[in-house]
Amino acid sequence: MCIINIVPGVYISFPFCAHKCTYCNFASGVFPRSLEDDYQRSLVAEIKGHLFAWRPETVYLGGGTPSSMNLPALETVLAAVPGRPWREATLEAAPGSITAEKARVWRACGINRVSLGVQSFVRQELAATGRTHTAETVSSDLKTLREAGITNYNLDLIAGLAGQTTASWRESLDWIARLAPPHVSVYMLEIDQDSRLGREKLLGGVRYGAQKIPSDGEIADMYEIAVECLERLGIRRY
Repeated sequence: MCIINIVPGVYISFPFCAHKCTYCNFASGVFPRSLEDDYQRSLVAEIKGHLFAWRPETVYLGGGTPSSMNLPALETVLAAVPGRPWREATLEAAPGSITAEKARVWRACGINRVSLGVQSFVRQELAATGRTHTAETVSSDLKTLREAGITNYNLDLIAGLAGQTTASWRESLDWIARLAPPHVSVYMLEIDQDSRLGREKLLGGVRYGAQKIPSDGEIADMYEIAVECLERLGIRRY
């Protein structure tokens, strides 16, 4: 007999970004602020109008870039979700978008976990994606979170970014060892025609480093390297 423990939770999508990453194929983008305000009002109305026959134990705010949501709007959205304090409430954040004030308000709203979309710690790889943060930015963000009392956080990494090599991949993993996060998510790059990078790759173009994407075999090797490295750090695959 197989026993599955299902934890009831709520996922909230915030599909607004300051800019669209070249590899991203999510339902998100850069939209007018007026549309963001309308979306937030509709979101709160939908949550309040839902008949919860169960008590949410987890909340996850994904995106898009939920860390860019203005604080009063975030407070209103989370106040509409029953069950606070939740067992775990996660907010996705873009490196460089975290301030001391934001982190304090997030914590007061019930957020006790932040997932940072780092993707890489190598400047050239980040530039190819359209990201502007640096490794030092991530380190500073984690310090800000800890000072606000948020000590549970995740760092995302992507294996297979344009121009990535085994050596540069190990450089990112070295940063993971240095920062010692409690959790790391490793993704293998997906070439999707709904992303700018994917369309460029399928058309045989060179923009966004489309011709410098590692082969499937190289990406798989990077993934296995990450599994071995992270296991040595006490972060096991599941």
